[in-house]
Amino acid sequence: FMHTVNSELIGNLSNLFNRTLSLLWKNLNGKLKIDFDLNLNESDKDMINEIKNVTIILADLYSKVELREVYKKIMEFSSTGNVYIDRCAPWKLIKDGNLEDFKKVMYIMLNVCRTLCIISYPIIPKSILKVWKDQLNLPDNPGDSEIWSKAGDLEIPSNYSIFQPKPLFERIDNEIRQQTIEIVPN
Repeated sequence: FMHTVNSELIGNLSNLFNRTLSLLWKNLNGKLKIDFDLNLNESDKDMINEIKNVTIILADLYSKVELREVYKKIMEFSSTGNVYIDRCAPWKLIKDGNLEDFKKVMYIMLNVCRTLCIISYPIIPKSILKVWKDQLNLPDNPGDSEIWSKAGDLEIPSNYSIFQPKPLFERIDNEIRQQTIEIVPN
């Protein structure tokens, strides 16, 4: 359990949210104004296709109540987002003065974060709702069926702002683990 939380939920999922939102907050004060002529490269197109495809796959897995596979697919999608952001290196783009490409990567990553919220909501609703409302600054609720039907779409508006990012989860250390064991015995 400790490994899963620290490695997967924090090191993968929470890290993706935090990296994306922190980069936007730090470099553009949390505000993204983008022209929709994005000039997409192959890596961008692949990530956008992943956004579209993951929702189709997960809708099927959820309908079959294959929750272990749902979790694996969410973590896989989050990893894909982390690889995309590493490959694009938006911190280098902004440092080199390439603002338009930086904004394009941020736009795609905000949509990755939005999709991650929607597809993760059924299994970690409380944490996801906090990110959705308190950081991504999105309306409604990621669990609404109308929102799920658009989970694979790029729905972040062209003039968009976020709230200040905060870590999604806390690392579990041995002390917290021991406290949990004492509260919830075998």
